[in-house]
Amino acid sequence: MPLVSAEWAAVNGPLDSSPPDEQLVGLARASEEARLQHDRQWIASLGQKWRGHHGQDLRLRYDTGKTLNDRLGPPTVRLPRGEGIMTLLADETGLSEASLNRMRWFAHRFPSFEEFKASQSDVDSWEKVCVLLVGLSQKEKAAEAASNGSAPKGNEPSKGVQTILRSLKVVAKAMPTEQVPVDEDVVDDIDTGLRKLRRALQKCTGLTVTISIA
Repeated sequence: MPLVSAEWAAVNGPLDSSPPDEQLVGLARASEEARLQHDRQWIASLGQKWRGHHGQDLRLRYDTGKTLNDRLGPPTVRLPRGEGIMTLLADETGLSEASLNRMRWFAHRFPSFEEFKASQSDVDSWEKVCVLLVGLSQKEKAAEAASNGSAPKGNEPSKGVQTILRSLKVVAKAMPTEQVPVDEDVVDDIDTGLRKLRRALQKCTGLTVTISIA
């Protein structure tokens, strides 16, 4: 093999004598690291917006969903890479992944925030948006079932929702029917139990749940 001249090396740099497979692996790692660094940058930027806001602005929730869809594709398609992104964003913003997924569907259902406001003027809270999204999903499934010739299930809740409703009914039914005197030393224990229930509901539904002792 002819030797590389000093003049050629000075202009073009030294030859990479690594085997082709190792070169490809190195390029793939470099590309992945660059993409991860880029992901961290926009995730940090989005997290900064949430840290400076109380989270009640529907525009911020819409923009968050749109940003995720622009980066990951529509929520109708599950991407393995998207799971890592959602975890990073959840850590950065303090939001649950379920809530972030609802924001993706929010942005997916409406081409623009302005169109959402124009067509859904009475939907003015995130809780109402979540109810709207469930309704739109049920209508879509019913229409698909009708086009396939199968009988639609109407507004029957999903199995997951039915499980939540049953659990809440069991808890309510287990409560004493008469008022029970509560000492001050157990109020904190009751409050802790309510907080656990609130967190569990928020995690499995993505809804903002408020439960407290007045």
